[in-house]
Amino acid sequence: MDQHLATYFKTVETLYLAPSDPEKAAELLSIAARCIRAGEVLPLGLDRHIAEAFERAAEAPQGEKREQALLHALCLRSRGRRPAPLGIVKLATLLMDDLHTKNRRLSSSDLAIKTINILQKNGVKGVPVETTLVNWYRDFIGEDQWRRAFPGTSRSIRKKE
Repeated sequence: MDQHLATYFKTVETLYLAPSDPEKAAELLSIAARCIRAGEVLPLGLDRHIAEAFERAAEAPQGEKREQALLHALCLRSRGRRPAPLGIVKLATLLMDDLHTKNRRLSSSDLAIKTINILQKNGVKGVPVETTLVNWYRDFIGEDQWRRAFPGTSRSIRKKE
Protein backbone atom coordinates (compact mmCIF):
# COMPACT_ATOMS: atom_id res chain seq x y z
CA MET A 1 0.00 0.00 0.00
CA ASP A 2 1.36 3.42 -0.86
CA GLN A 3 2.37 5.78 1.96
CA HIS A 4 -0.33 8.35 1.14
CA LEU A 5 -3.12 5.78 1.42
CA ALA A 6 -1.61 4.34 4.60
CA THR A 7 -1.59 7.83 6.17
CA TYR A 8 -5.22 8.37 5.22
CA PHE A 9 -6.28 5.02 6.62
CA LYS A 10 -4.36 5.66 9.85
CA THR A 11 -6.03 9.06 10.15
CA VAL A 12 -9.52 7.62 9.64
CA GLU A 13 -8.90 4.97 12.25
CA THR A 14 -7.47 7.54 14.67
CA LEU A 15 -10.40 9.93 14.08
CA TYR A 16 -12.90 7.28 14.96
CA LEU A 17 -10.97 6.19 18.09
CA ALA A 18 -10.15 9.71 19.36
CA PRO A 19 -13.41 10.33 21.28
CA SER A 20 -12.76 7.20 23.36
CA ASP A 21 -8.96 7.49 23.68
CA PRO A 22 -7.09 10.72 24.57
CA GLU A 23 -3.83 9.26 23.21
CA LYS A 24 -5.47 8.86 19.80
CA ALA A 25 -6.69 12.45 20.05
CA ALA A 26 -3.12 13.60 20.68
CA GLU A 27 -1.95 11.46 17.75
CA LEU A 28 -4.33 13.41 15.49
CA LEU A 29 -2.59 16.63 16.47
CA SER A 30 0.78 15.05 15.64
CA ILE A 31 -0.49 13.98 12.22
CA ALA A 32 -1.79 17.50 11.58
CA ALA A 33 1.51 19.08 12.67
CA ARG A 34 3.53 16.79 10.37
CA CYS A 35 1.27 17.60 7.41
CA ILE A 36 1.34 21.35 8.03
CA ARG A 37 5.14 21.39 8.36
CA ALA A 38 5.48 19.39 5.14
CA GLY A 39 3.10 21.75 3.33
CA GLU A 40 0.62 18.92 2.72
CA VAL A 41 -3.16 18.99 2.83
CA LEU A 42 -4.56 17.60 6.07
CA PRO A 43 -5.84 14.06 5.55
CA LEU A 44 -9.29 12.55 5.60
CA GLY A 45 -11.59 14.51 7.83
CA LEU A 46 -8.80 15.81 10.02
CA ASP A 47 -9.21 19.24 8.47
CA ARG A 48 -12.91 19.26 9.42
CA HIS A 49 -12.20 17.88 12.89
CA ILE A 50 -9.73 20.67 13.66
CA ALA A 51 -11.83 23.41 12.03
CA GLU A 52 -14.91 22.37 14.04
CA ALA A 53 -12.84 22.38 17.24
CA PHE A 54 -11.63 25.91 16.50
CA GLU A 55 -15.19 27.05 15.77
CA ARG A 56 -16.51 25.57 19.02
CA ALA A 57 -13.75 27.29 20.96
CA ALA A 58 -14.38 30.61 19.20
CA GLU A 59 -18.11 30.40 20.00
CA ALA A 60 -17.54 29.59 23.69
CA PRO A 61 -17.45 32.33 26.33
CA GLN A 62 -14.06 33.97 26.75
CA GLY A 63 -11.57 32.59 29.26
CA GLU A 64 -11.45 29.13 30.75
CA LYS A 65 -14.71 28.06 29.04
CA ARG A 66 -13.09 28.70 25.66
CA GLU A 67 -10.03 26.63 26.58
CA GLN A 68 -12.21 23.80 27.84
CA ALA A 69 -14.34 23.89 24.68
CA LEU A 70 -11.23 23.48 22.54
CA LEU A 71 -9.91 20.60 24.63
CA HIS A 72 -13.28 18.83 24.51
CA ALA A 73 -13.74 19.39 20.78
CA LEU A 74 -10.26 18.01 20.07
CA CYS A 75 -11.14 14.98 22.27
CA LEU A 76 -8.19 15.76 24.56
CA ARG A 77 -10.46 16.05 27.57
CA SER A 78 -13.78 14.41 28.33
CA ARG A 79 -16.80 15.78 30.17
CA GLY A 80 -17.16 12.49 31.99
CA ARG A 81 -16.95 8.95 30.76
CA ARG A 82 -15.50 8.57 27.29
CA PRO A 83 -17.76 6.90 24.71
CA ALA A 84 -17.04 3.53 23.20
CA PRO A 85 -15.33 3.61 19.78
CA LEU A 86 -17.73 4.55 16.98
CA GLY A 87 -17.27 1.31 15.10
CA ILE A 88 -17.24 0.14 11.54
CA VAL A 89 -20.14 2.33 10.33
CA LYS A 90 -18.30 5.57 11.06
CA LEU A 91 -14.95 4.22 9.86
CA ALA A 92 -16.40 2.98 6.55
CA THR A 93 -18.45 6.11 5.85
CA LEU A 94 -15.51 8.44 6.58
CA LEU A 95 -13.29 6.39 4.28
CA MET A 96 -15.95 6.34 1.53
CA ASP A 97 -16.41 10.09 1.86
CA ASP A 98 -12.71 10.68 1.46
CA LEU A 99 -12.45 8.34 -1.54
CA HIS A 100 -15.45 10.03 -3.16
CA THR A 101 -13.98 13.48 -2.56
CA LYS A 102 -10.78 12.43 -4.31
CA ASN A 103 -12.46 10.67 -7.25
CA ARG A 104 -15.97 11.88 -8.12
CA ARG A 105 -16.07 9.58 -11.16
CA LEU A 106 -16.36 6.40 -9.08
CA SER A 107 -19.81 4.85 -9.07
CA SER A 108 -21.35 4.13 -5.67
CA SER A 109 -20.69 0.42 -6.25
CA ASP A 110 -17.02 0.98 -7.17
CA LEU A 111 -16.66 3.27 -4.18
CA ALA A 112 -18.01 0.57 -1.87
CA ILE A 113 -15.78 -2.13 -3.38
CA LYS A 114 -12.68 0.06 -3.05
CA THR A 115 -13.62 0.81 0.58
CA ILE A 116 -14.12 -2.90 1.34
CA ASN A 117 -10.72 -3.74 -0.16
CA ILE A 118 -8.94 -1.05 1.88
CA LEU A 119 -10.64 -2.09 5.11
CA GLN A 120 -9.89 -5.78 4.56
CA LYS A 121 -6.25 -5.16 3.58
CA ASN A 122 -5.82 -3.29 6.86
CA GLY A 123 -7.28 -6.06 8.98
CA VAL A 124 -10.59 -4.39 9.89
CA LYS A 125 -13.04 -6.98 11.21
CA GLY A 126 -16.74 -7.06 10.37
CA VAL A 127 -16.54 -5.37 6.96
CA PRO A 128 -20.06 -5.40 5.48
CA VAL A 129 -21.19 -6.26 1.97
CA GLU A 130 -21.27 -3.69 -0.84
CA THR A 131 -24.98 -2.82 -0.65
CA THR A 132 -24.76 -2.19 3.09
CA LEU A 133 -21.84 0.17 2.59
CA VAL A 134 -23.65 2.03 -0.17
CA ASN A 135 -26.70 2.47 2.07
CA TRP A 136 -24.58 3.64 5.00
CA TYR A 137 -22.91 6.19 2.77
CA ARG A 138 -26.25 7.37 1.38
CA ASP A 139 -27.47 7.90 4.95
CA PHE A 140 -24.20 9.62 5.88
CA ILE A 141 -24.27 12.23 3.10
CA GLY A 142 -28.07 12.63 2.92
CA GLU A 143 -30.53 11.98 0.12
CA ASP A 144 -30.15 15.36 -1.65
CA GLN A 145 -26.36 15.18 -1.77
CA TRP A 146 -26.64 11.52 -2.83
CA ARG A 147 -28.77 12.44 -5.85
CA ARG A 148 -26.26 15.12 -6.87
CA ALA A 149 -23.25 12.83 -6.34
CA PHE A 150 -24.74 9.78 -8.07
CA PRO A 151 -27.38 11.01 -10.53
CA GLY A 152 -29.59 8.29 -11.94
CA THR A 153 -28.68 5.80 -9.23
CA SER A 154 -31.51 3.40 -8.74
CA ARG A 155 -33.21 3.31 -5.38
CA SER A 156 -33.47 -0.47 -5.80
CA ILE A 157 -30.22 -0.88 -3.89
CA ARG A 158 -32.19 0.13 -0.78
CA LYS A 159 -34.66 -2.71 -1.32
CA LYS A 160 -31.92 -5.36 -1.39
CA GLU A 161 -31.15 -5.04 2.31
